[in-house]
Amino acid sequence: MIESNNMFRAQRHIITSFIVLLVLVLGVDIESATAQGFAVIKGKVTTTKDVPLHLAHVMVKGSTMGAATDQQGRFQFRADTTGAVVITASMVGYQTVEKEVTFQKGKTVELNFDLPIEKVSIGEATVTASAFTTGEVEGVTLSPTEVVTTPGAAADIFRALKTFPGVSNIDNGSGLFVRGGDVSEVSFILDQASVVQPYKYESPTGGVFGTIPPFLVSRTYFSTGGFSAKYGNALSAVLAMESKGMPETTQLDANVGLGALSAGGSVPVIPGKLGVRFSGNRSLTRFMFEVNGKAEVFQQAPMGRDGNLSLIAKPYKGTTIKLFNYVNTSRVGVRVPRPSFEGTFHSEEQNRLHNLQWKQLWGNWLLKTSLSVNRYQKSQQFGALDMDEEDRTYKVRSDLEFSGMKGVTWYAGMEWMRYGNRFTGLVPTNDEILDPSTNLQPLDENFTTQRLGGYVEAEYQLLPGLKLQTGLRTDYENNSEDWILDPRMSLRYQVGSYHGIRLAVGRYHQYAEPFQYNTSTGNPGLDVQQAWHYIAGYEFKKELYHLRMEGYYKSYDDLVIKSEQQNLSNKGYGEAYGADFFFKYSDFLKTPFNGWISYSFLRSKRLHPRQLAHGYQYEYAPSAFDITHNLNVVAKARIIGMLSGGATYRFSTGQPFTPVVNSEPTSRGYHLPIEGHVHSQRLPNFHRLDLNFSYYWIPREDWSVTFYASVSNVLNRKNVMDYTYNNDYSQRKPVYSDYSRFVYAGVTINVKL
Repeated sequence: MIESNNMFRAQRHIITSFIVLLVLVLGVDIESATAQGFAVIKGKVTTTKDVPLHLAHVMVKGSTMGAATDQQGRFQFRADTTGAVVITASMVGYQTVEKEVTFQKGKTVELNFDLPIEKVSIGEATVTASAFTTGEVEGVTLSPTEVVTTPGAAADIFRALKTFPGVSNIDNGSGLFVRGGDVSEVSFILDQASVVQPYKYESPTGGVFGTIPPFLVSRTYFSTGGFSAKYGNALSAVLAMESKGMPETTQLDANVGLGALSAGGSVPVIPGKLGVRFSGNRSLTRFMFEVNGKAEVFQQAPMGRDGNLSLIAKPYKGTTIKLFNYVNTSRVGVRVPRPSFEGTFHSEEQNRLHNLQWKQLWGNWLLKTSLSVNRYQKSQQFGALDMDEEDRTYKVRSDLEFSGMKGVTWYAGMEWMRYGNRFTGLVPTNDEILDPSTNLQPLDENFTTQRLGGYVEAEYQLLPGLKLQTGLRTDYENNSEDWILDPRMSLRYQVGSYHGIRLAVGRYHQYAEPFQYNTSTGNPGLDVQQAWHYIAGYEFKKELYHLRMEGYYKSYDDLVIKSEQQNLSNKGYGEAYGADFFFKYSDFLKTPFNGWISYSFLRSKRLHPRQLAHGYQYEYAPSAFDITHNLNVVAKARIIGMLSGGATYRFSTGQPFTPVVNSEPTSRGYHLPIEGHVHSQRLPNFHRLDLNFSYYWIPREDWSVTFYASVSNVLNRKNVMDYTYNNDYSQRKPVYSDYSRFVYAGVTINVKL
């Protein structure tokens, strides 16, 4: 909710396509208007197939004189000007048509428009979900405007993706749990740079929001399995983004919401040659939580600020140089109940990403190279715990594409990365005991690793409608000293114009984190983790309708889990299988109504260490993210005039958890838990309904104002997210979601110069 102020900033890309200041002739017919010396224009707006268009925008170019069409596609307005003018007719999803006419006082002009359909590109970013095959192929798309207008998504790419199949609703945060995998099994990339810490307000399940707002990016590719050899070190999924390019116009925007202030803009310093993009946001949530009666939850209400600056240059034909800089800071203080200590958890974070990218196009060759630095710092205090963490990532990456051969496209690339973790502070000797009086041990550890990877891939058009993509990837890490070789392949067959069948298979590896190789709490001899993906899918896509179905099987081997003898070992193994269903109708504001339904069925099991009174016992049981059924229904509609609304309903099966069945007292008076069978119980099922509303106003050409309001968890359902225990673990009580019914509102202003 902290980022809800951004929820409608991005709608500036579409609201200029509408007219809210309707200069309607109310109670004045044509004869009376002409008698008063006005010119009158009337007519009809239809598609090229003669279908009337409701709420199409008709105006005198360069003025505020105009009208919106009624349900029969008709319009009528008067004008106080004379002479030659240009009349424009436009609507989202259709090409704009202009016609020149001559106005005379007291005369009536009749003008009809036929608008051809065009492919909608609201804003610049496209989010592609569940690619089904390797490579960046056509997929389920979600425009950035739909990201910010999806109720409950809070203008966050990750949260919007959680309404798509293959991603489980584990909690109310933005963590991406893909097909039974943990958030750590997803690779995040921006302009070829690795984003090692992609979340704000970090938690064990990923964090409350993603660090990258949707309108900083121009392309977003998300695959829940079977992704190409281009991407490595990820067992489950990849989210690859590209930042925005050269701005075409000068644009400024500002937002004022219950919880934040923000501003941004873009300037073409030298049109087509040099441009600047910038934005800043300041979260001030105390007032927002007071309005909603939640201020007492926090000792320090969540606060944060972020800023980004991009410089884009095109010095020569075919050359693009882009410098992207992003900085985010945040802090929070919230009460957390634990059996050994109940107090306030304090956290402060800072995340920096700096990336220099060069793109060069030579005929049929495209080369992209980037140099990046990602630095993440976190300080956290809770009871006896007082620890600082720092992650640093340095990366060089190059990708080459060649498309000069008939029916064949070649891809190749390499990357080098140096990744390190550092931990300093004081930690309890027993991580179950957090009381400040417990025994502590100092911590000052630094772990680094270097990784080298490369790939080659080819895409063949074997027959009309039949495409094969094969690739091979190799990686090496100095800590594990393991060279890996991953073959990957996908096949797509297009049946006619609307139907497609896709098959994919591939092997994927992921190295352990650098700190897991340490001698005191880790294992220097850890091997690389492995997964195989097997995928089969069907797709139907025709005009406004999009249907996708997919089945998959994923096997795991050599997973890193706790071990009594070695601290950590590669004893882990497991599997995940299931089916995903997705149906989408239309795009936002392309039709009076649009939305989608997604459903996922999942079964996921892994080998788990079960903590006993003394040592561990291993059990093969459901994974922690085995959400059997996951359903999302998203609906959006124009209510009346320029008032729009939407609703999102989410349902998911309760998350598995391991109950505590007993405890063992210690000499210091504390109790240590004795667990029951691993993940033998489940939390109650999750239900949530979110609503939002927005109203667009255009006071003058190239100016727009959006008023918005949202209500999260409308039914005020108390979803159980976990259980906590008393000091001796004899009593258990539920921990409810912080997302009780919550109201947010604000206004955003956009100006084009």
